[in-house]
Amino acid sequence: METKLSFLAHYVADTPSGVILAAEATLATGKAETEAGRRLLEQVQGRLLSSKSRRELVADGGYSDKSF
Repeated sequence: METKLSFLAHYVADTPSGVILAAEATLATGKAETEAGRRLLEQVQGRLLSSKSRRELVADGGYSDKSF
């Protein structure tokens, strides 16, 4: 039986603390990763910009898509 990827999990985490700032699960569509990434960054943008300390975020290799 063939295995197919159906769902993806996405999250934005603050690297120094390891705290997950936002998370989302999506259907695997081929574009879900970058679309979810944009939504998640919008959700945490206010918290990141209001912070007085520098924040470092990491992302999966799939976010290297030029459109992202």
